[in-house]
Amino acid sequence: MPETVEVIRNFDLVEEIGDAIDSIDYDELMLRGIQIIKDKTESGVDYQNRPFRKYSKDYEETRLQKQLPINKVDLFFTGNMMSAITADSDNDGAVIKFLNKHDSGKAFSHIRGSGSLPVRDFFFFDDDDMDELLDMAMSFVDDEL
Repeated sequence: MPETVEVIRNFDLVEEIGDAIDSIDYDELMLRGIQIIKDKTESGVDYQNRPFRKYSKDYEETRLQKQLPINKVDLFFTGNMMSAITADSDNDGAVIKFLNKHDSGKAFSHIRGSGSLPVRDFFFFDDDDMDELLDMAMSFVDDEL
C-alpha cells in the first residue's frame, strides 16, 4: 500500500456539452461541488445519502472528552480534513481534491475503511448531485449561446 494516497475526483463534461465547454465557470461549479460534499458529510450521510455507521464506543469517549457530539457521525474532529478540500480548474475541466497528503490519506481511510474505521464514502456525488452540477454547467453554456 502506498505511504500516502491522493484522493481526487475528476469531472468530465466534454461529452455532454461539446465545444461550448469553454464558457463554464469551473471555479463556481466546483465550489458548489465542494459544498455538496461538506453539507452531506455534516448531516451525517455518505454521497448516496446513507447514514454513516456510528462511532465506536472508544471513539465516542474520545469525542466526549473533547466536548464533541456523539449522536451524529459527521467526520468532524478538528475540521482540518474538511477545510483541506479544494478544487483546481482550467479550460479542460476541474478536479476536487485535498490540499495535502495527510488529509488526503485520512479521507482515503474513511472512504475505503481502514483499520478500525468503517467505510464512510463521503467524497463523491450521487445522480441527483451530478444532475445539479450538470444543470449548473449547462446554465453557463446557455448564457453563451
